[in-house]
Amino acid sequence: MLEGSHPSCHPVTKRLREMVMEGKVGKVDRINVVLPVGITLYGSAVCAKVGALMSVGGYCVSLIRSVAGEEPRVISAAAARSTEHPDVDVSISCDLALPSGGVAHFSCSVNPEATEDGPAAVTVSGCNGIIQAKEWFHGKGKTANSITIETFESAGEKHVENLATKNVDVRDTFYYQLVGFADEIRRGGSQGMPWDYTMSRATPSDAVRNLALIDAIYRAAGLQPKATLNPPAAPYDRIGLSKL
Repeated sequence: MLEGSHPSCHPVTKRLREMVMEGKVGKVDRINVVLPVGITLYGSAVCAKVGALMSVGGYCVSLIRSVAGEEPRVISAAAARSTEHPDVDVSISCDLALPSGGVAHFSCSVNPEATEDGPAAVTVSGCNGIIQAKEWFHGKGKTANSITIETFESAGEKHVENLATKNVDVRDTFYYQLVGFADEIRRGGSQGMPWDYTMSRATPSDAVRNLALIDAIYRAAGLQPKATLNPPAAPYDRIGLSKL
């Protein structure tokens, strides 16, 4: 079992994290993620009964955690509810605090009437510059493989970095998720139980952390977290919980 957030598997996401670790823009002040999408990757309508946070907001949460490399906590969240299903969010926004002192924000929607068909975007603002990446998980030839970085030193400069990954401009994030899964199967057989995995990889414990943050966002927005429909069978309903 692995974490299912496919945008985090894309080379652009991994490069964003590398740039943060390399200090390209200094200490990170803010990470902003916008997913203004009212449809799924391949044009099918998102299930209105699921809501924005569970449909696409989970990607925002995973992207922020992946790029920051930290475990954020919720500052505040606000949701617009469906008139037909008041317990379902059609759009949601959230502010998060990073342990290092920065903040993060995301907003997303599953309302096609109120949503522009604009690009998904991640912006990392630091004390010495800004990193921007737009739309890299549409697929079908619509993806981008470039990252724009603007630095503030001296007179300042701006340049674009294009990833050299083969066919990155036509392969969507599901492809890279599959590659990551295959790699994990090949080299992860000796890892042992799920709680032996490290938190920096797309592992069961990473999935639990994503969902724990999603539950906290629901509560901050005045909504109830989604119920667990199929709890693990004994003894896995209690074994290892302290390790996740």
